[in-house]
Amino acid sequence: MLQHLSIRNYALIDELDLSFGEGLTVITGETGAGKSILLGALSLILGQRADTQVLLNPDMKCTVEGHFRIGHLSLESFFESEGLDYEPETILRREINTSGKSRAFINDTPVTLAQMKTLGSFLVDIHSQHHNLLIGKADFQTTMLDSYAANETVLKTYRKAFDAFRKAEAAWNNFRNDFDSSFDEDYVRFQLNELQEAKLVEGEEEALEKELNLIANAGDIKSRLSQVNDLLNGDDQSICGGLSQIAAHLHKLSGQHEAIAHLADRIQSTLIELRDIQDAVEDLEQKTEADPEREEEVIRRLDLLRHLQQKHRVTDIGALQQLEEKFRKMLTEWEGREEAEKQLQEELRNKREEAFAVAKKLSMSRSKAIPALQKEVETLLAQLKMPDARLAIQLQSADEHGLTTSGVDAIRFLFSANKGGQPVEIAKAASGGELSRLMLAIKSILSSRLNLPTIIFDEIDTGISGEVADLAGRIMEEMGQNMQVVAVTHLPQIAGKGLHHLEVYKENQGASTATRIRPLDTEARVMAIARMLSGSQTTDAAVENAKVLLVKDRK
Repeated sequence: MLQHLSIRNYALIDELDLSFGEGLTVITGETGAGKSILLGALSLILGQRADTQVLLNPDMKCTVEGHFRIGHLSLESFFESEGLDYEPETILRREINTSGKSRAFINDTPVTLAQMKTLGSFLVDIHSQHHNLLIGKADFQTTMLDSYAANETVLKTYRKAFDAFRKAEAAWNNFRNDFDSSFDEDYVRFQLNELQEAKLVEGEEEALEKELNLIANAGDIKSRLSQVNDLLNGDDQSICGGLSQIAAHLHKLSGQHEAIAHLADRIQSTLIELRDIQDAVEDLEQKTEADPEREEEVIRRLDLLRHLQQKHRVTDIGALQQLEEKFRKMLTEWEGREEAEKQLQEELRNKREEAFAVAKKLSMSRSKAIPALQKEVETLLAQLKMPDARLAIQLQSADEHGLTTSGVDAIRFLFSANKGGQPVEIAKAASGGELSRLMLAIKSILSSRLNLPTIIFDEIDTGISGEVADLAGRIMEEMGQNMQVVAVTHLPQIAGKGLHHLEVYKENQGASTATRIRPLDTEARVMAIARMLSGSQTTDAAVENAKVLLVKDRK
């Protein structure tokens, strides 16, 4: 049950704290005073989306907080599955900052909007004016029938089975798309053979380019290496020859001075290193030879690699190797396609049969519930001065190839408001007032089945008045004996039925206007209902009638 609602900086509401009681609470106020704004704020903590347009002051964040008593709702498993702390008195909070970003909290723990919306669906059902039109929609009708039939468990089982069927169906379709009639085995095999025969080695192209550069410049390299060899050790005037002479002179003096001996050793070490270098240069010179045959072989190999890259529109050997593996895998799968096809077909058939088996249980449950739902709705409509109204619910079931997210059933609610009338689609048969009464009847029936703690009616009384309005109010009053009911109304007959009465009004604040809401005591209720009866000029007769309404409704 909703116990308290706190709103800050939302639409025309700068600051509002409001407590709610058990039973039926009515909310009244002049048109445009902001009754729907109050429900809009409440919808935020039930998981609806919002943006910066809801900010009264664009420089301040908006906060909406609701306190709910949930100890009797058996929601512990939900909190556990979502990793949330369970509290018998739970607080839902929504914050919207100046940039339009929002944050959601359950008992001060940050949550996703989806989590908040799921919890909100267990706590409050808001019926707004446009919901009357939804009753003509097939999806809405199916949901209502399933709610009445208590199909929640079997629906969960079916949706799980249906998801498995859709995955199997997608796997089969993907398989067929991969191996349809356009698959060219000869083409794929040719491409694979060509790449395999190339014996691709990653990094080979770079190595071949370096080798080709050496072969192409072999003459110049050999000539320069020869010159280096001569400079190092060609004759007595070479580097090594000169260093040998220097070393000899220093060794002769090494006995006379320790520093000279050290220099002689350093020269000797350098000479040894240079002779090693000279040997390496000489060896490299001897190995460097122009090789036209090898050059032609390298060029042919590079041409092949570049041709393959250009053909397959890739830039390196690694990508060619990936293509080779892809073609190999395609052929392997193609060669084993018959077995794979058989397995996928079997999986699809099994999953379809499993889903269809659950769908049939769902159909049976719906079919069994239809007569009772029709009778209950017609009974309530008779109480609402529609004694000849008839609700005919049609259910047509498809075969296993007609599986949808809601089963195999096509459900249609047909309606006739008048005696002898042929039931037709609701949108064609019911006026605005008749739609309101039909929806009120269905909501009244479903509320007891769903065990919802709170239901809110936002002007469900559209199109009704007088005695019918009084009867509609009595139904809401009866609903309030088992649950919390909040009704936004413009009808005095309904306003008089509330255990609690809240009035929404506007208050001028200098250059701006703010929405306010206040609880009314008995005297204030009389005046509020009198205004609803007589308009802007409250008459004595209206006051007396208001007193009569309140006294009658308290009996």
